[in-house]
Amino acid sequence: EQACLDFMAEFPDSEFCLDVEALRADIRYDQARYSDDEAELVRFIEEFSTYKYVKTIEDRLMNVRLSAAKQSRDIALLREFVELYPNYSEMRTLKREMAKLEYPTIEDTKEALEAFRQYYPGAEQEGEVKSRIRVFNIIEQCDIREIFSYILSNGYDRNYPRLHRAIAEKFGYIILTEDIREVS
Repeated sequence: EQACLDFMAEFPDSEFCLDVEALRADIRYDQARYSDDEAELVRFIEEFSTYKYVKTIEDRLMNVRLSAAKQSRDIALLREFVELYPNYSEMRTLKREMAKLEYPTIEDTKEALEAFRQYYPGAEQEGEVKSRIRVFNIIEQCDIREIFSYILSNGYDRNYPRLHRAIAEKFGYIILTEDIREVS
C-alpha cells in the first residue's frame, strides 16, 4: 500500500494513477475483510465507499459490532446496533435475546412497561407485561369492582399492597374478610 501511495505522490499526473489506486483499494480490502478492528473497517468504508466489494466490509463491520454488543450484554450497545442496522436479517431473534436481558431490569412504571412492549412486540414476556400494565390501569381508574375482581382471581400477590393503597387513597381504609364479598 505504501508503494502505491508513493507512486501516486511522485507521479500524480500519470495515466497509471487510477490503476495504482485500484490496486491500493484491493490491498486494503484484503486486509479489511479478515479484520476485527472496527476502526479499520470504518476507515475502509469511508475511504473506499464506491469500491465494488464495500458491501462485504459493511457486513463485516455489522458482524463485528453485533459480536461486541452480544459479548458485553449491554442493552445500550444492543439498542445502538438495532438503530444502526434496522434491516439486520436476524432482528427478531436479536430482539428476543435483548428482551430477556432487559425485562428483569425494567423500571416498574406503566410508561416503562408500555415502552418495553412497543420496542419488543411479540416478546416472550408480553403476557406478563400486559398483566402489569392492567394493574396500573386498574389503580389509575380505581374502580372498586375491577380491584375486587382482580383480587378474587389473583389473591394476595405482589400487586395487592398497591391495590389496597389505591383503595385507601380514594375510599378510605377497608377491611377485607376471608370472603372478599364481605367488605366493611
